[in-house]
Amino acid sequence: EQRHRERRQRLLKSQADTAFKLKEYKMASECYGLAIDHGESATLYANRSVCKLLLGDGEGSLSDALRCRMLRPDWAKACYRQAAAHMLLK
Repeated sequence: EQRHRERRQRLLKSQADTAFKLKEYKMASECYGLAIDHGESATLYANRSVCKLLLGDGEGSLSDALRCRMLRPDWAKACYRQAAAHMLLK
C-alpha cells in the first residue's frame, strides 16, 4: 500500500512538472494537489505555490508557501515563495 502511494505521488509530480514546463499552471497546480493528497512534501507545496502565484492567486500561493515553511523552515526556496506571494498581495 505505501509503495503504491509513493509511486502514485511520483507519477502525479511528474505530470505536474510536465504541465508546468508547458505553462499549464492550473493543471500543474491540480496535479501537485493530488500528489500532496498522497503525502505532504515541502517540494510539492513550493511547486504548487509558484503555480498559484503565476495564476494570480496570492492567498493560495501564500498558504502553500507557509505550509512549505512549516515542513522545511530553513529552506531558502520556501522563504522565497513566501516573499513572492507577499509581493503579489502587496
